[in-house]
Amino acid sequence: FLVALALESKHVNDYVGGPGGFDGAYSYFGATGFTQASNPSSWKGLVALASSKGGLFVPCVAPGYDDLRVRPWNGANSRGREAGAYYDRSWRAAIESGAARVAVTSFNEWHEGTQIETAAAAFTPDRPGVTTYLAYPSPEFYLTKTAAWVEQFVAARRRAGVGEGLFLSIYLSDYKGCPPNHLRSVSKDFLISLPYLPYMYIDRDVTTAARARATRSDSLS
Repeated sequence: FLVALALESKHVNDYVGGPGGFDGAYSYFGATGFTQASNPSSWKGLVALASSKGGLFVPCVAPGYDDLRVRPWNGANSRGREAGAYYDRSWRAAIESGAARVAVTSFNEWHEGTQIETAAAAFTPDRPGVTTYLAYPSPEFYLTKTAAWVEQFVAARRRAGVGEGLFLSIYLSDYKGCPPNHLRSVSKDFLISLPYLPYMYIDRDVTTAARARATRSDSLS
C-alpha cells in the first residue's frame, strides 16, 4: 500500500490512481490549516475525491503543533493542545469524513510538539532560551485518549459495513525509542511508518513485528 503526501486536492487528483500510481494520499501535517489537506474541513471532500479515483485519502490527526524549538520563526503555525480538545476535534473530523484509514502525527516527534507517547506531565529543559514542552494532563493521557478514539473509529467503520481490515498509522521519528508495549496499549493492529522505509503492516503481534522492523532498519543503515 503506497501513499503520497498531499498538500491540496490537486495532489490527490494527480497522485492517486491512474498515472500517479499511488494507492492513496495522506495529509501528514499536524497544524490545522497549514495546508488544504491538513484542514479537517477539507477531509470529507478529499476522501470522496480519492475514492472516485479508486484510492484512499488518509487524514492525519495530531494533538497539537509547536516547532518553535527548531523553527523559531514559525509561530503562526503553532497550535495549542487545549488539554486534549485539539486532538479530539481532529479525531472527530477524521471519523466524520468517512476515511477508511487514519494516521496519527506523531508518536514521538518532540521537536514539532506532536508526540503522544508516555511523558511526564510537565517538562522544563535545562537550556536557556528553550521553551517548555506543552504539558500533559497525565503521563498516559494521549495514549489513553488515542485508544478511545481508535475504538470509535473502528465502530464507525463497522457500522458503515466496512470489514475489519483497519489500521492506525503512527509516525515514529526513532524506532529505538518506541517500546512495543506502548504501541500495544493503543491498538492491536498497526501500520507503522518509519522515516525513509516502506510501510509494514503489523498484525497483532506488535513485539515480533517491531523487532523485525528494527532488524531490517539496522541492515539498511
